[in-house]
Amino acid sequence: MAAPDDEARNYLKAAFKAGRIEKKAASLAVGKGHSYFHEYFVKRKPRWLDEPTRQALVSLYGIDGDQLRPPPVKLRDGVQQAQVDPPSDGKLTDDPRTLELLEVWKAIPDGQRDLAIRILKGFAGDAATVVA
Repeated sequence: MAAPDDEARNYLKAAFKAGRIEKKAASLAVGKGHSYFHEYFVKRKPRWLDEPTRQALVSLYGIDGDQLRPPPVKLRDGVQQAQVDPPSDGKLTDDPRTLELLEVWKAIPDGQRDLAIRILKGFAGDAATVVA
């Protein structure tokens, strides 16, 4: 059985061939260097396409972006995997730390979320929201 990243590469290769899409043209169309897809197929770099690249392939060529998505990442041993519904705007995350932050957010009582936002914005350098 092929590794998940090999399955994604094989799917994209077949989609390029079926649509007569040239690697160089597709690389430039998604805002990457001319050899981006050559390196993706031959050198296997990057291992997975980032979200903006997947979305560009979907919108430009009608490729199924779900076929190119990496599998879920296990957060840590002993911690339950987060169950997160996809947001309505379609923006998904593959980042385990973002998923962990969403889990923490769900645990904060509604009455304390405004305070939590002000604290987080203070960490991000927003001096107007710093809590005394």
